[in-house]
Amino acid sequence: MAEIEGFLATPAVAVLLGLSLGACLAAPMLWASRFATAEKADFATIATMVSSMSGILIGAGLLFGYSLLAEKGFIWFGPSVIGGFLIGLTVVGAVILRRFAKSDDETRS
Repeated sequence: MAEIEGFLATPAVAVLLGLSLGACLAAPMLWASRFATAEKADFATIATMVSSMSGILIGAGLLFGYSLLAEKGFIWFGPSVIGGFLIGLTVVGAVILRRFAKSDDETRS
């Protein structure tokens, strides 16, 4: 257990793990955005809200678990998860905007 704690307390490992996990937390929102059409607006809103809330809860659980497992590496892991999540949200937003810009939905003005 001490080897794992030492490995996770390494700043480079904590940052890379945090960035990748944070970006993965935004992936369900990208998957839920496939349902976003004019006909399925209610379902798309609910699916996106559920996926974003589940990502927040999973992220909070990951942060809590990492703080218990490798307290010295948490100073690097915590902000990296948040940064990775913001990077993931930026990618999700860009993909959704591109998808809506390419659609020929008559509800757009």
